[in-house]
Amino acid sequence: MDRIASIFKQQRELLGLSLEDLSIKTKLSIYQLQAIEAGKIEFFKDDITYFPFMIRFVANTLQIDYDSIKPDVEQIIATFHNTQALKKVQQREIINHSVKQKTNKLGLKKKKSIDYTFISLMLLLATLVIALVITFFTVILPRLSQEPKTDNPQVELPNNPNDDVDEEPTDPVDPEIVLAISEVTYNTYTISNFDPQTKVTFKVVPVIRQAWIRFALNNTVLTLPATAIYPVGQEVILEHLPTPDDEINIRVGDMVANNVEFFINDVKIILNARFNTRASNGGNAGALTFKFIGE
Repeated sequence: MDRIASIFKQQRELLGLSLEDLSIKTKLSIYQLQAIEAGKIEFFKDDITYFPFMIRFVANTLQIDYDSIKPDVEQIIATFHNTQALKKVQQREIINHSVKQKTNKLGLKKKKSIDYTFISLMLLLATLVIALVITFFTVILPRLSQEPKTDNPQVELPNNPNDDVDEEPTDPVDPEIVLAISEVTYNTYTISNFDPQTKVTFKVVPVIRQAWIRFALNNTVLTLPATAIYPVGQEVILEHLPTPDDEINIRVGDMVANNVEFFINDVKIILNARFNTRASNGGNAGALTFKFIGE
């Protein structure tokens, strides 16, 4: 990461570009560019799957051959994932050790004393079961074997054909709610006529080649579904219980030529034609925003 940071900074200064100039050209924030030039990979821990796209885009802008640094980028990603996995293993070992110590302490306390209350309870239950069995065979069973005496035989009345048969009322069937989806701009839609008690399902499917996909709710990146690169045909689904003014943002790393299809409650969204054009310098990320509005 330090080598890439040094190459980027030297090339930027050689081209006479400031961080502000580079931010305008790459659409990346100054903080992101500062983190790259400082070699701070931890800055991108919440967006690590999109990190290679950022490095490639900055390299193209600075006229640097990305293939010359691609092995370093792949090593950075692999090292980051290994470090995160090692941290999780260490945390799990600490938790297991703590639980084991507490369990051992509780086990020693239980061994020090005999639970006479439990023994007494089991003896009482056994005595009660024996008493019930004896009572059943000596009292209840002889009475059940005797035939009942009936002085007045029961007479069944015939059915009256004139009696009306009461029909059970049927519950009314609620009409199915159909969402109203309207395009506001080429990448912004509104959703109305929704039921706050019914979940709305968003589905994204790459159909031509793999695509990087990220979901956000009210400007907060969601962990489920995970931000990742998904293969062709993989259905990425988010179920959301809507409230007015909720915003669902879906950012995709490759939306060129209808590569990605969007569905809401299995209804396909017809994208604006502006998504069929590729941005300059190889960038082709795009985003859609869906806002829930009340009556």
